[in-house]
Amino acid sequence: MKPYALIFLPYLIIKKKWTPLAAGFGCIAAALIAPAVFYGFQGNFTVLKEWHSTLSRSTPPLLSTLDNISILAFFTKWTDDPDFSLICSAALISLMSILVLILILKGRELQRPEVLECGLCLTVIPLVSPLGWDYTLLSSTLGIMLLIRYFTVFAKFWRIFLVVNFAVIALAFYDLLGKELYTLFMKWSVTTVNFLVLSGYLAYLRIKKIC
Repeated sequence: MKPYALIFLPYLIIKKKWTPLAAGFGCIAAALIAPAVFYGFQGNFTVLKEWHSTLSRSTPPLLSTLDNISILAFFTKWTDDPDFSLICSAALISLMSILVLILILKGRELQRPEVLECGLCLTVIPLVSPLGWDYTLLSSTLGIMLLIRYFTVFAKFWRIFLVVNFAVIALAFYDLLGKELYTLFMKWSVTTVNFLVLSGYLAYLRIKKIC
């Protein structure tokens, strides 16, 4: 299972969207119970335990993988200290969660505030997931389109900065940079910073109550 969408469950609770919340929990329950059709309930329990065990063993070595752009991977690559990286990433993700809550509360008087909120959640999913692979950043499409839509509301310096940020994201691929430069680029987790910057721009749109 790829439980990326779990980020929306607390969001639905905050927004008091009980019907989609019930549907979400229903899907989770179905996904956890469905293997019992093939393995039986006892066998299903064993499968889930093995899934958890396998995930626990396989995740730590993948945190330093070049294509992992998560916040946890960022700190792992920069500090090379698993315990300290976990503390740093937990602190940053907690701060981001508080910020998102504040942004949601500021949007209560806006029409269709869910558009920006969902765009922001979709943007940060690969960042907050321990195994956030670079290709999953495609989920940020809605957030990027919002930034393009409201591009002119930013001051001139910040428009230039945003364009540079977009350019770094768009041009950071292996065939253009070459093996050595691309390896260094991904080792430094520049892409993680790029999308944290985009998240900051989305937050600005809400702070100014533009959308």
